[in-house]
Amino acid sequence: MKSDYERSAARYAVELVVVLVLYAVALAVSLRWLHAGVEGSLKYVAALLPIVPVLGFPWVMLRYVRTRDELQRRMQLESVTFGFVASALATFTYGFLQKAGLPEVSWMWVWTVMAVCWMVGHWFTWWRYR
Repeated sequence: MKSDYERSAARYAVELVVVLVLYAVALAVSLRWLHAGVEGSLKYVAALLPIVPVLGFPWVMLRYVRTRDELQRRMQLESVTFGFVASALATFTYGFLQKAGLPEVSWMWVWTVMAVCWMVGHWFTWWRYR
């Protein structure tokens, strides 16, 4: 018989996969429409379409964190705090370096930097509390 912890982790995995699959479908549709040359205001709708399923991600994450015990919540808080500060510092620094001649980088990479910093923060937190 599965524990509450295992059930909540399994539910989180399923919910996360659903959000990611919906995102992938929306992204494929969006890119197809944009490459087909959709015009006018539909161009903006097509560009923003992948954002719609991503709006479910905060609720998936919050539901998961709320099912964790106090130590796991603390670890997530420390991981997110590290990720927020480190990604802010990294993007802010690169913004200044762009003024010195480094290439322009798309804003789409900011979330990737945030996610990597969050993962690094999580590793450090895991190592600290092991």
